[in-house]
Amino acid sequence: MRWLTSLVVLGTTTCLAAQEDPERTARQLLADAELAVEESGPEAAALLLRAAIRESNRIVDDSARRNLQTRLESKMHDIDPIWGDEARARIRGSRALALEAKNEIKRGWRRVASVLLDAADRLAPGSAREVRRELGDVDEATTATLSLHATHFGTHTNPMGESGWQVGADEIVSPPLQGKTIMLVGNTELRGKFTLDSEIRLGVEPTKVAILFGYTPEGHYHLFELHSDLNVAELRLFRWDGRQMVELGRQLATLTRAERAAWLPVSVQVDQTAIEGRIGDIEQVRGTTSTEVAGQFGFFASKDSRNQDPIHVRLTSVMP
Repeated sequence: MRWLTSLVVLGTTTCLAAQEDPERTARQLLADAELAVEESGPEAAALLLRAAIRESNRIVDDSARRNLQTRLESKMHDIDPIWGDEARARIRGSRALALEAKNEIKRGWRRVASVLLDAADRLAPGSAREVRRELGDVDEATTATLSLHATHFGTHTNPMGESGWQVGADEIVSPPLQGKTIMLVGNTELRGKFTLDSEIRLGVEPTKVAILFGYTPEGHYHLFELHSDLNVAELRLFRWDGRQMVELGRQLATLTRAERAAWLPVSVQVDQTAIEGRIGDIEQVRGTTSTEVAGQFGFFASKDSRNQDPIHVRLTSVMP
């Protein structure tokens, strides 16, 4: 049985990978996983798919990596429904390790920081790149290649007609608002159950900015909007149905001046029609929409924002 052979040699995959084409290896593991589902059941297939996902992270070509990972993650979700929860737990753990590494850098304990960053990358590959830059231990070309921005915004559209969005390896910067609503829509479509994690630098002036998701060819979409003003933020969920903006949920949150000036963690979790928007680890807003959320995602800034300066955002993870 070919799938059984693959399962037995999973422990040696990493050693062999340096000598093989990672895309070919990942596709072979996917084929073996599909065979294993029929012959042995989901557990064996899940192990093979995990190996395929790890191997796909090594694919250099952005388009090839993105297309294959979309297929792998869809298959994994079918076989192992809790995989998304597991992946989110790994990301939370990797962030905690990266934060500890940052503290060690401040103490001057660079070798300890490096060990922590290695552990963070084992949990979620690529999660420690920003802190590695502080450590002076990062390859810029690799960072750009593996960037979430290159993967999900390598090609993008500007439905409101504006231009000037700058998509970098580590940051996305909008053009000035100039009294106009602007949006950036990426090339990845998500549906059903997914999580988008990002960071937004609001600035000290009152700002109205949003994560956009579920964008359809008809121009319909959903928003998780943050409206910051002094030490208060209003969290709101919306659906635009082509005719009107429908509010799905609203919640007030405390937001200090220091938090607005720094990178603020912002996430959206979607499960079919249930939506949760969150800033940090505590403040959240929930809502329910009328149909399953499906479509592309990106960022949105309202013309009503008092702060008309460019917005600064970055993705930290995308979990279908």
